[in-house]
Amino acid sequence: MLPKTKPRASHLPIQIGIAVLFIWAFRHIGLLGEATRQALSVCLSSLVPSLFPFFILSDLLSKTKEGQSLLSLLARPFSLLLGVSPRGAGAYLGGLLLGFPMGVKQIAEGYAAGSISKEEAERLLLYANNTGPAFAVGCVGGLLGSIQTGVLLYGIQLTVSLFFGILLHLFTKKRAVSSQKDTVSLPQNRFSLVESIPAAAKNMLSVCGFVLFFSALSALLFPLFIHPYIKALVLSIFEIGSASAFITGSLSLLRPSFCAFAICFSGISVYFQGKEIWQGAGLSAPWYLPFKLLQGLLAFLLTLPLSV
Repeated sequence: MLPKTKPRASHLPIQIGIAVLFIWAFRHIGLLGEATRQALSVCLSSLVPSLFPFFILSDLLSKTKEGQSLLSLLARPFSLLLGVSPRGAGAYLGGLLLGFPMGVKQIAEGYAAGSISKEEAERLLLYANNTGPAFAVGCVGGLLGSIQTGVLLYGIQLTVSLFFGILLHLFTKKRAVSSQKDTVSLPQNRFSLVESIPAAAKNMLSVCGFVLFFSALSALLFPLFIHPYIKALVLSIFEIGSASAFITGSLSLLRPSFCAFAICFSGISVYFQGKEIWQGAGLSAPWYLPFKLLQGLLAFLLTLPLSV
């Protein structure tokens, strides 16, 4: 017979919270189901087409000498501006071109290969996890009914991330060059299509899982708020895809500014997508969310002239 254990008093608030969450979810099960269906639609119509091919392309860039050479060549100006190694600048550029979580993926792979130091990798994580043009221009710009606005939003994201990257470089006062003390010396994997496609499918499922969960979680908070702008802010904090769809469909004013905030902050869902990757590589980024929040707020302010 198992011994009886008394529940700890410190666990009681958590247990009550879980019970309340279950009751709230059942009470709003229709809203929860609709939010999940909408998030699944976003995954199928926007995220899978814009991300899945680039998971494979990311491997092609990071696991072949030719791809690394090309990225390093294109990223040379970023290396000088941001004070990072050529591989670090390539990871930053790869994230900008391929979208999240590709920047984090390339940073983790560069660190594992020994070409990015730990200090540099953890600094890059604070501003290199960005959306790509496929989402900012094609998806958000399309939802706004203006591809030009999508291009401008993408440009604002680039400006904001560079601004914070340069600030961090000036603050640290040193170039982040690879060192044997800071890096893990592991043999680099070669690109293999047979391995890359299943890995891309697994990563895609993981991304969509985070999107579905946080879209549903944010929907549970909707009944607590009446004003659509508060709802837009809540969605932007949790999940960027659902936030963009709600902002463009429900707000009459400040749509570009709210979209800019959602893109540059990118949401807690994207944070966990990236965290899964960087923790697996042995990296940490405790200041990630505060830095992304500052980037989102700056992007919101820069976009105000478009919104008034």
